[in-house]
Amino acid sequence: MRFLSPLLYLIFLLVPASAFSQAISSDPSFPTEDGPITIIFDASQADRDDLVDFQGDVYAHTGVIVSEADIGSGNWSYVKSNWGENLPELQMSSTGENIWELQIDDIREFYSVPESVDRIYQLAFVFRSADTNLQSENLYVDINNNSIAVQFSSPSVSGLNPYFAELSEVIEFEIEGTSPSGTLQSITLFQDGSEIASSSGSDFLSYSYTVTDQGRKDFVALAVDSEGQEARDSLYIVINPPVTVLSRPAGVEDGITYHEGGTSATLSVYAPGKDFVYLIGDFSGWEVREEYFMNLDSSAPEGQRFWITLDNLTPGETYRYQYLVDGEIRVADLYSELVIDPFFDRFIPETIYPDLPVYPAGLTEHTVSVLEPGRDEYVWQVTDFERPPKEELIIYELLVRDFLEEQSFQVLADTLGYLERLGVNAIELMPVSQFDGNISWGYNPTFHGALDKSYGTRRAFKQFVDEAHSRGIAVLLDVVYNHAHDRSPLIRMFGQSRGSDFANGNPLLGPGHAYNVFFHLNHDHPYIQYWVDRMNRYWLETYNIDGYRFDLSKGFASNVDDRSLLDGENPQRISNLKRMYDEIRTYDQDAYIILEHFAAGSEERQLEQHGMMLWGNHNFNYSEGVMGYNEGIKSNMSGIYFGNRNFQNPHLVGYMESHDEQWLMHKAAEFGNDTNQDHNVKDLDTALQRMKLAGAFFFTIPGPKMLWQFGELGYGWAPGECLKPGGSGDGDCRATDPGRTDPKPIRWEYYDEENRNRLYRSWGELTRLRRSSPVFSSADTDFSSSLSGDTKWIRLSHSDMDALVIGNFGVTFNQLTVDFSAAGTWNDFVTGESIEVDNTLEQTFTLSPGEFRIFTSREIEPAESNVFFKPGESQFATLPNDFIIEPNFPNPFNPGTTIRYVVPEESPVRIDVYDILGRRVSTLVNNDLHPRGQFTINFDGSDLSSGVYITRMVGGGGSSVQKMTLIK
Repeated sequence: MRFLSPLLYLIFLLVPASAFSQAISSDPSFPTEDGPITIIFDASQADRDDLVDFQGDVYAHTGVIVSEADIGSGNWSYVKSNWGENLPELQMSSTGENIWELQIDDIREFYSVPESVDRIYQLAFVFRSADTNLQSENLYVDINNNSIAVQFSSPSVSGLNPYFAELSEVIEFEIEGTSPSGTLQSITLFQDGSEIASSSGSDFLSYSYTVTDQGRKDFVALAVDSEGQEARDSLYIVINPPVTVLSRPAGVEDGITYHEGGTSATLSVYAPGKDFVYLIGDFSGWEVREEYFMNLDSSAPEGQRFWITLDNLTPGETYRYQYLVDGEIRVADLYSELVIDPFFDRFIPETIYPDLPVYPAGLTEHTVSVLEPGRDEYVWQVTDFERPPKEELIIYELLVRDFLEEQSFQVLADTLGYLERLGVNAIELMPVSQFDGNISWGYNPTFHGALDKSYGTRRAFKQFVDEAHSRGIAVLLDVVYNHAHDRSPLIRMFGQSRGSDFANGNPLLGPGHAYNVFFHLNHDHPYIQYWVDRMNRYWLETYNIDGYRFDLSKGFASNVDDRSLLDGENPQRISNLKRMYDEIRTYDQDAYIILEHFAAGSEERQLEQHGMMLWGNHNFNYSEGVMGYNEGIKSNMSGIYFGNRNFQNPHLVGYMESHDEQWLMHKAAEFGNDTNQDHNVKDLDTALQRMKLAGAFFFTIPGPKMLWQFGELGYGWAPGECLKPGGSGDGDCRATDPGRTDPKPIRWEYYDEENRNRLYRSWGELTRLRRSSPVFSSADTDFSSSLSGDTKWIRLSHSDMDALVIGNFGVTFNQLTVDFSAAGTWNDFVTGESIEVDNTLEQTFTLSPGEFRIFTSREIEPAESNVFFKPGESQFATLPNDFIIEPNFPNPFNPGTTIRYVVPEESPVRIDVYDILGRRVSTLVNNDLHPRGQFTINFDGSDLSSGVYITRMVGGGGSSVQKMTLIK
């Protein structure tokens, strides 16, 4: 009887196994890089069973591993094709029974690996359908380096997982080896260090082993060739102890529950329908050990949990861990606050996330969770932040990735002054929970409770929230609970098939719906409701955020595969959303709850009456207005006012732009009205001016409002600044523009361009005006308007003050007659001037294209000089062809009024004032030479008596007159 020395036996067991899978094998079993190989893929054995029983064409996406450090990783070299490229030489052949094969005649030649590359360690594969919708996980085949080798062919196990056996089971061991020096001298099988079988002068060894007791059994195969060279392979089998049925300790929740002192923690995982779970990690050497066999708690009606308490932890240390479910599925903790990834973490700069725990390469696969007992707690600097009232919100939606060159929470905190000056009082971050990859919009969530590391640390995010609060700015998160990516434990716990999830027994999945992506979650299931409640409370209390925007909230029911219930009123969905809202209100009385809903008006009204806010998309209407197309109801903006949707409260979050909508400036550049070359909307400066006009009819309408990043700088004009449609095609974008969710150009240089900066400042002035009075936000404001056609007006009345907004969305001069709400002095916020309105209330204005005025019944500090118009120039490019003197303003007047006149070409101009008897009483302009433009002059009638007076302008060989009335 032979024995392995304890040291040698330990060395054998510690040799890391490659990421071998039962789903892939090769013929020969020990391929060499200069020889042929047949790759055999068994779809029925893959972790992802997308391709089980698939009848279409299957292709290999493949490359090689040429560095020992990259074994089993996603760092491939000499990849044969781009993803989705269907090359004939990569098409698999079906042999039936879910078996697919690929023939390669010469490995190095097939992959075009140059001789300068010393060695090929592995072949790497993903097998997929032709349209890429179905695929396997990453799979690897080891390449033999013309050296002695040995492996267990049976039992068939992963190189990471043991073989789980039953008492009295007979296990057939099949071992094969190879050597370049010829037939092996011997193969010996050891159990727990003792020899139990051997063969001589053969490359094969077979042995039947009967399981007699529970616990762990370690096996080593040792091969020796004629030259004395050795090779070994190892595996172990586990016979589970009986599962202990035991209720969790009081206060334990799913995920990690840390205990006082930082030396112990209880871990709990929801695993309905599963037989057993082991905890594996740094504490177990990443192997299956009986002391980490988890207890079963089956007391909860929504399904069973497995749990375990870890003791003797060191405060301040990090412990990496996973759950091994039913001996097959390695899954991270659904409630992880920090996860580490085998591939994507390497691309995160140290400056963004210093001291990120290292992935345990070679010891496990898939995402890994991190346990951090006794970690330092963040001390909040702002503890008395008062959230702005809902109706006063000016929300700034931003994607960290496309907002900052250095995509970090730290740098984002440094830009808050820019947003504060704009008048923003809430920031809505596109998803920042852990998503698949590092470059994403974030709507492919994997771990909903973990902060995505590509933007920085949890401490950096808390510092950002703290800094925002110190400036009076609330922080909202865009959260994604309609669905989950297949790397989420919600999916991986039950298998990853895109076609047969219900067959896999996943009770957490919904049926999907017309707008769904990834895996739809069943919001009628009590565990999904529990999980959503946990996530909501976690972010609000851990990070001091102020609320949420719920992405695709119309998917929050299990019956939405019925299109009429998806888009129409859905009582089941209403109930689910109200339940969620009410749960939040048990611990946070004023957190913002915003829905991206777009469902039937009757449903939205019920939800807003319950306290929720809803997105109000008016991109089309404002786009038409900015472009200069106002026929019919094209640019009718009335729907952005909550009262026009029969909402009882100002709970409509109106927006002109969002991440899902095309930039207004892009539409102006591509489709703007160019029928009047003196006011061509396809001209950048003209379009920027019209964005100010749009802002005047946006910020002054009561109710919360939302901006989309860089809209305040006129983003969307230049190449690359275009949002492609969902699905396929370029829409109105260039083929060379980035894809819909791809990174877009970051344009901070726009802030330094005069006219773009003037747009930014003008919107800042409008938000300042909005803050000056509740008339622009309150539900008590009496609102009336005319928001169709070229000329538009908004009339607002409130006990604090009244306001009137007028504007010309046409591309030519237009007259507008409108009633003020009261007689008296009205102040023009745009120009700083004031007018007197008599008891008739009616006033007529001649407005240049793109011109607007905002009148208030009490004095408000006017806008910054020249922010709405260029100094020293005509305020607007478009001019009539004739010399015109326009109606004075105000009219009637006492004692002063303003007269505006138009000079279409360079010319001397004379303007006189006459009384009703034709006597000249004043000369305002005395044949002064004027350039082309629009001009104003003030007239003071202090020395004149009440009466009717005539202004007459002479220029360009013609004349123009207007009547005005002085009343003292």
